[in-house]
Amino acid sequence: MKIKSLILCLLSLLFITACGMEETDQSQPKETEQQSEESQKTEEQKQEEKVEKELEVSIEYDELQQLYIDIQKDLTYDHLIDLLQNSNLYYSEFDGRTKVIKIAFDEKATPFRYAESGDHVKVHFNKDLQFDSATYFNQDKLLTLLYYENGTYWELHDQPEYAGYYISDFDSDETMTIKYANGNEVEADLIKVNSKEEQFQYLHNKEE
Repeated sequence: MKIKSLILCLLSLLFITACGMEETDQSQPKETEQQSEESQKTEEQKQEEKVEKELEVSIEYDELQQLYIDIQKDLTYDHLIDLLQNSNLYYSEFDGRTKVIKIAFDEKATPFRYAESGDHVKVHFNKDLQFDSATYFNQDKLLTLLYYENGTYWELHDQPEYAGYYISDFDSDETMTIKYANGNEVEADLIKVNSKEEQFQYLHNKEE
């Protein structure tokens, strides 16, 4: 009986050990799969993740910058006016073929002619008072950030195919080609980026 009990104990131990090895084997592919996904990330993707983390930590936006960041393509004229009336910002309006709102910290920086220098945001609406584009100008770094959906902005003329985010840097020689329906094309002093966060990272990194 003792021998039989000993044999049963040995068999039980072998069974428990085999189950443990099977569980270990099953967990290994999961670790390998995760490692494989990490290795498939390109250097560009890793750099983008790094930039996003740096943005979260290092950049604090003032009220004017935050206004520009919050602007989306569904913004209407009435909504913008409501926002401004509940803010600490000054603004003025220009009525022509389209409507433009100029916004600044200082009231003397809001006129469209003979204004004092200073950071400001301009928001352009079409004749139906729907959003076309917005710009943020930084006086210290002589840099303009553009969020374009449609309408006219220098070389861009009612071209929604170029909707996106751009930087106009007076100190940069970088340009981009804009093509027109008639076959003509022009070099514009614009730098294309992927987001407003990238725009402000460029602004943040530029030396005065």
